[in-house]
Amino acid sequence: MGAGRLGAEPVLRVDGLTKSFGGVVVVDHVSFAVWPGEVVGLVGQNGSGKSTLLKMLARFYRPDEGSFVAREGQDVDPPSGLLHHDQPCIAFVHQDLGLVPSLSVVENLALGRGYPRHLGGTLIDWGRAEAEARAILRQHGIPAEPGTPVRDLSLADRALLAIGRALGVVDAARTPLLVLDEPTASLPDAEVGRVLTAVADVAGRGGAVIFVSHRLDEVLQVAGRVLVIRDGRLVADEPRHRLSHDRLLALMLGREFQRIVALPQSGPLRSTPRLQVQGLGGRLLRDFSCSVAEGEIVGVTGLLGSGKSELGRILAGAQPASTGRVLIDGRPLALRHPRDAVRAGIGYVPPDRRAQGGLLNMTATENLTLPDLRSFLRPFLRLLDHRAEEAATLDWMMRARVVPPSPRQRFDAFSGGNQQKLVYGRWVRLSPRVLVLDEPTRGVDVGSVADLYQIVREQAARGAAILLLSSEWEDLPRICHRIVVLDRGRIVAELSGPARTLDNIVAAAYGHVDHSDAGAPSP
Repeated sequence: MGAGRLGAEPVLRVDGLTKSFGGVVVVDHVSFAVWPGEVVGLVGQNGSGKSTLLKMLARFYRPDEGSFVAREGQDVDPPSGLLHHDQPCIAFVHQDLGLVPSLSVVENLALGRGYPRHLGGTLIDWGRAEAEARAILRQHGIPAEPGTPVRDLSLADRALLAIGRALGVVDAARTPLLVLDEPTASLPDAEVGRVLTAVADVAGRGGAVIFVSHRLDEVLQVAGRVLVIRDGRLVADEPRHRLSHDRLLALMLGREFQRIVALPQSGPLRSTPRLQVQGLGGRLLRDFSCSVAEGEIVGVTGLLGSGKSELGRILAGAQPASTGRVLIDGRPLALRHPRDAVRAGIGYVPPDRRAQGGLLNMTATENLTLPDLRSFLRPFLRLLDHRAEEAATLDWMMRARVVPPSPRQRFDAFSGGNQQKLVYGRWVRLSPRVLVLDEPTRGVDVGSVADLYQIVREQAARGAAILLLSSEWEDLPRICHRIVVLDRGRIVAELSGPARTLDNIVAAAYGHVDHSDAGAPSP
């Protein structure tokens, strides 16, 4: 959608940027340019070096070699410091958006550029601040007032507000550059189009955009040119018309992509119910009942607010149920605390690996072995056998293809997909009887998605009952034996056999259910 090279000079020219950590080259002599009026897609697997490259552009990291030219031709020697104040040609919108939910729209906008002041410079000009906020809300079609708390906005409106704030930071630049890092990762499909339209509008007004996303269809839809990074190197800089979804995958992986093969339409190998949920209720859930057999993978999905994440929290012992009961192998459980779930053999992967799953400042080993420290105690001494811990961690890293396979590296230094593999490993290596996975592939590159789903299938083959709580509707028919669809806390469809289709999931989630084709109910 970008207009191409409308100006004589690039908005950004990157020349040989290189960065290493601990002797490992993460970004290796990357060079490219971004021109006014174009949207450039940036793709790569988790661990490819893409995030490190962005952090150098944001002046969070200093490159070991190379430089970049921005601000319409001024050479940038990136010291540490905040981009907003030092380089007003480039603005970033990161995946977490950087918004404070408890603050109002106008207060969040001030976080990016400060408040306008009355003459004299001491008092805030609230009238002007609210007028500027209304202009941004109107420009991006956000149905809110300046005083509306951000927590009351939809996910798409929050993303658009973050984009509007970023553009306000660089509004003095003749050709601003907007860098969007996974802006649609947490958005429902129905709201993605609004963000993509805003991206195209920036380029249409002569600005430039670097659009980073794991959703390759979105990249091909909005970008006029795509950069592909693999193993720290720029391996492709191609116009969109030369690329297809499969070719992009092959460039990212360095090989032809092996698609996830759909499960056979027959059920699991064993029919014995391992997990039974009867009449479960909570703040959103209403009379939820479902059983999952040994070796069965059951998907649970729905729109935002459907209650699927609440189901995961209740089964993990992180939230009490108001009604109903949970049984494993026929025995009722009292899930008052997460330790009750762990003792019952329930493993839980939460939807936000950074805020809820990983201990960011601890090592991969400390994250992986946390639930099972007793097994690493030396006899009689009651001291941890750190060598045994690291050996177990390295074994998991090799099995799950974690990059780099470094047990002593901090959790927050791994890319998103590799962080997710570590959170998986925390429970999978304990062979849980029940595995509850909430948004297990959110923000994960396509290569890691295949690895993670293979781990899920291996656990099912060992007899675990698996609940896959996911908004990735296209994946569910390929990985699940059955799919339960929720709407406002209630089951509206259960799809099995040939009824496990994307069309049926969409129809059920949006309230258009043909119950004659919904498959048989679970036992």
